[in-house]
Amino acid sequence: EVLKDTDNDVSQVSFGLVGDIAKCAPNQIRQHVAAIVALLCKQMYPVNHVSTSINAVWSIGEISVSLKEELKPFVSEIFDKLIILLQKDNLEKGLRENLAITIGRLAMNNADVISLRLDEFFVKWCTEMQESVFKESDEEKKAAAQGMCFAIMQNPAAVAPHLGYLLMMIFRWKNLNSESELLEFFKSFLRELRDKLHQAHLWQAATSPLPPQLKQDVNTFLQ
Repeated sequence: EVLKDTDNDVSQVSFGLVGDIAKCAPNQIRQHVAAIVALLCKQMYPVNHVSTSINAVWSIGEISVSLKEELKPFVSEIFDKLIILLQKDNLEKGLRENLAITIGRLAMNNADVISLRLDEFFVKWCTEMQESVFKESDEEKKAAAQGMCFAIMQNPAAVAPHLGYLLMMIFRWKNLNSESELLEFFKSFLRELRDKLHQAHLWQAATSPLPPQLKQDVNTFLQ
């Protein structure tokens, strides 16, 4: 019942608590996912209180990890809300970042759904992720990046015209992060993406507009 409280301060705390429960004790809310998701989606947009929206979005991300099967029936509805909100102008930076991260985390187990609509949000997503400060301990951001890579591999043609945005995000993270496991993941992903775009005769068109330095960085990274 507390999730239904319309007071913004109460909602902010209660939605944050939902995320914590999903992370640490998911069985406690397993039977109530449908009702919880409906309330979270209602509070995400329109944005009446930024902190409440941030906690609602973050909680969706936590539920997508710990209760992924229970969430599947609602992924399309959630995704609609996230995309609409991500495209809005003048959103607070913390909310934009949480939106991008949650979309990527959703893609970890729902790449088939996310991949069909990459052209609607991909540039904006890459921009937000590129601007996000990345640290080696940011497991949520790592999962978001990997999830989006899974979605891309299911529909590589959709991102071919926007390849530069993806590469700039990856190389910004590469320069900020020394963790070999994530870098090896990106390297394997880009090699597979290159092969798929070559097979579709899209690689040359996708890379020809890239700045010379970025092209060189790609070639060096993939050696």
